[in-house]
Amino acid sequence: MNKLRTVLLVLGALGVGAVAGGWGVSRFSRHIAIGSLSDMMAAQVSATVLTLERIRKGDTAGAIELQEAGLDGQLCALADTMPDARQTVFHSMKLECIQEARDYRARFPRTNSPPHTAEGVARAFRLLDGESRR
Repeated sequence: MNKLRTVLLVLGALGVGAVAGGWGVSRFSRHIAIGSLSDMMAAQVSATVLTLERIRKGDTAGAIELQEAGLDGQLCALADTMPDARQTVFHSMKLECIQEARDYRARFPRTNSPPHTAEGVARAFRLLDGESRR
């Protein structure tokens, strides 16, 4: 009987530890995700302010450059974070955004992107063709 009680106590302690550990990881992950999202939003606010200032000064070429550089960065992020193309049936809205960007680029090609950025944009566009993100 004493042995059974010890086994039950150990199993109960493991269960409580697993629940507490899961809760702790959940809270920590949530904090990290919210922090990353707020960093991303702060960067977007800053880019928008810079763009608006350039427009108000009459520097439309500078404003367009800022927006196109931002578009490149966002396309690279999408290419890196979206699942493989064969799984994107659940991500049609994201694919529509990438298609809009590709249509824009067809009308207004950007030739001054750094090579690593151009490759990231190309990876995003390949998702539209059903290729893997890698």
